[in-house]
Amino acid sequence: MTLDRIDFLRRELRVDRQVVTPSAGVPAFGPPKTNGGYRMFPLADVVVEQLAEHVRQYGTGVDGVLLHRDGVLMGRNRFGDLWRATVGRAGLPGVRMHDLRHTYASTMLSQGVSIAAVAGWLGHDSPATTLKVYAHFMPEDADRGRVAIDRAWSRKPVEDYLRTATHQN
Repeated sequence: MTLDRIDFLRRELRVDRQVVTPSAGVPAFGPPKTNGGYRMFPLADVVVEQLAEHVRQYGTGVDGVLLHRDGVLMGRNRFGDLWRATVGRAGLPGVRMHDLRHTYASTMLSQGVSIAAVAGWLGHDSPATTLKVYAHFMPEDADRGRVAIDRAWSRKPVEDYLRTATHQN
């Protein structure tokens, strides 16, 4: 991620490249794996605030890179080492980087965001992929289900019932 791909005003992130680490070489930017890899997605206020704070504290590296080691773009292995150390210190061994994507997608779906929108933000060609991989029961879903049924099936106030009954005759 580079600073020029973040639109702080619109709260969006443009994804149009990825870090490629050749087996014998220096990490560099390359195109996404698929056409679906080119996308924009919204950033929540809390994410925008954290990104701004990160830039304030650590600055940017070469070409505006946000995650860097002494200003230099990190390759996959170096990033993996830092990730494992970080989740270890946080007491979350076994948490993978991909788990962040999974949590993001599952949370969005559980909160009622459209499947088509989430699929687009994830770069999926088909919303069916998004449903199959990311739609899971979330603890809050039980309460949302109760509220939905209560709203749909609870007795209407007497005035509404009489008004509806009168129009049916």
